[in-house]
Amino acid sequence: MCRREWTVPMLLELSGDDGRWGYAKVRTETKYFETSLGRTYTGAQAVQCDKIYLQLRTRSDPYTFLRTDVIVQTLLHELAHISTRGGHGMDFYWRNMKLLKELERDVKEDLVKVGAWSIPKRVAFPNEVKGLNRAFVALVSNSIFMGDKRQPKPFDNFGVAGGQTGRGTKLFLNKNVDVNDNQIFQPV
Repeated sequence: MCRREWTVPMLLELSGDDGRWGYAKVRTETKYFETSLGRTYTGAQAVQCDKIYLQLRTRSDPYTFLRTDVIVQTLLHELAHISTRGGHGMDFYWRNMKLLKELERDVKEDLVKVGAWSIPKRVAFPNEVKGLNRAFVALVSNSIFMGDKRQPKPFDNFGVAGGQTGRGTKLFLNKNVDVNDNQIFQPV
């Protein structure tokens, strides 16, 4: 957060009755964006986060806490809403993926002292990304990890329309992408 000069004045626990893992209360401004084709459009862009609510306990037992990696994954998800346009589009998942990679780098460089078990193993929860958004997220994650060094092949490992492989295995985003392969999604 310091790197991006973000502040979150309040971090609160979300009731298990709410049904969500977390949410961010952000202030938005109407911005004018220009596309590469010269078209201008307006959209709401989150400019400041006032509160983040996170579910810390399991829904079935209020005395049992969720695993740390699940809480951190939800926090990164909510932080990704800051300075992104709209909801869960390409720029949102791009930011979410970058925040996760920054966390991994900070832990590796001992800037953040946490155990490896505290770092999420994926960017999105199973079934969070569906349909064509899966293809967009695959392209975004490939471009983050592979840069311009080679052409990504995001469609090799998952079915775009159904979101499943030929074997019927459900897939979700995998943060452990090696630049030498295209394993963006990992079987559940």
